[in-house]
Amino acid sequence: MVRKTDHMGRVIEAALGLAAARGWRGLTLTEIAEATGLSLVELYRVCPAKACILPSMLRRIDEHMLAAEPMEVQGEPVHDLLLEILMRRFEAMRQYRSGLNAILRDLPLDPATALTTLPGLARSMSWALTAASVSTRGLFGAVRVKILGIAYLATLCVWLRDEDADMLATMAALDRNLRWAWFVNSDSHSPTLEESAR
Repeated sequence: MVRKTDHMGRVIEAALGLAAARGWRGLTLTEIAEATGLSLVELYRVCPAKACILPSMLRRIDEHMLAAEPMEVQGEPVHDLLLEILMRRFEAMRQYRSGLNAILRDLPLDPATALTTLPGLARSMSWALTAASVSTRGLFGAVRVKILGIAYLATLCVWLRDEDADMLATMAALDRNLRWAWFVNSDSHSPTLEESAR
């Protein structure tokens, strides 16, 4: 449950709940304000545009993904590290699944939402790789981010339909998709932080 003083959390929760009930495209800031109990000026202070809601949600999910106890990465397979990291991400997203389903249905007709969300996805994948001590620097780093993004989005399609509490179908799909990613298969272990910085 979001704290009463966490206005942005309340906005995200209300917006995703309303999106699940009636879609995302037609959702207005006035409706979000009413659902949160905030006045328009209070809503404006924390969220001056509807376009800021999804990036704010993604940042919170990223924080959950990265907030676990530090992992012992040296010597661990990159595949296993990324599997753990991204499953934490799917766990954090579970509360928003119905709303995200509605948003993704509306996305083809809502390019503004796509344009504000896609950079956040790339940033999230970059941070996931960083948490696994995989370099994201330079051309090869950019390619790794894109490949992980493809693997993640392919898994997202399974997660959106996975109602199992243990998310076993999601985990199996993520395992397959990470094995497909060439940078996961190219090394049996993740590089050290010093190696990643080179």
